Amino acid sequence: MRSRSAGGLGARNQVAAALLVLAVAAALTCVPGPARADDEATEQARQHYLKGTKYFDLGQWDDAIAEYREAYKLRSDPAFLFNLATAYRRKGDLQPALDLY
Repeated sequence: MRSRSAGGLGARNQVAAALLVLAVAAALTCVPGPARADDEATEQARQHYLKGTKYFDLGQWDDAIAEYREAYKLRSDPAFLFNLATAYRRKGDLQPALDLY
């Protein structure tokens, strides 16, 4: 009967560990990054926010409210709710402003 030396077993473990590391690394390269749709939605939300801010600066409250609302639909960022509330308040429509603050 042939006995295994500790060195032989250690070498096998090293090979097995190396193969495991390679397998994990290969699996991680297959994991998709952030979805492209999320990037597009964020960019669209940004565009609505910028339009809303221009309307806000011009005192066109209804247009600003519409743009901020669209931005929030695309990306649920609480900052959009604050902008919406402020636009409603500046318009003089206080109940929706209070609801959003």
